[in-house]
Amino acid sequence: MSDLQLIDKLNSKLRNPLKEHKKLTWFLKGYQLDEDDQVTHLNVFKSGFGNDIPEEIFQFKHLKQLDLRENNISSIPEKISQLEELKILDIRLNQLTDLPFELAQLFNLEKLYLANNRFENIPKVISNLESLWLIDFSENSITSRCELLLQAEMLTNIYLKDNKIVEFPFNMIEGYIDELVLMDNPHKIVEGFTHELINKLIL
Repeated sequence: MSDLQLIDKLNSKLRNPLKEHKKLTWFLKGYQLDEDDQVTHLNVFKSGFGNDIPEEIFQFKHLKQLDLRENNISSIPEKISQLEELKILDIRLNQLTDLPFELAQLFNLEKLYLANNRFENIPKVISNLESLWLIDFSENSITSRCELLLQAEMLTNIYLKDNKIVEFPFNMIEGYIDELVLMDNPHKIVEGFTHELINKLIL
């Protein structure tokens, strides 16, 4: 089945059919095609999925960017692993508390946006995302397992604004971090604190 046929099937399940855009931005709902009519970008935010995410979404084999914001999603299905070319995944403003280990099969995933969910701990799979260099956990309720972030080999940009982090494992940092944001957490880090391996630390 071609990607355009998949779009037709997906549109039959949506209240508002998706439209093609030459260039998708964060405020546009729809899809973007490459020169071979393959869907590379898909924005389906505010589509009312809940946990009934249409199976067609996981059949776009050339998808590089997926936006699932504000869909009341509380779990990501294992079939997310089928999106082998995915580079950017945006699941902000949902009800997530954990992530499936199948996410580790997304070997090209570079950016993961998880702000405004219900995470209390860093999911274990994060340390196994081998291409991930940016992660956003802002505005959750994270208290622990931040060391898993430091175990992700390529991760250099970490956003943890407005959580419940009292201590961050600075002593476990072994690689370069370009930006680490810890503002609006109940930590006791002294103002002016710096770390030789962190380029930009926002407390």
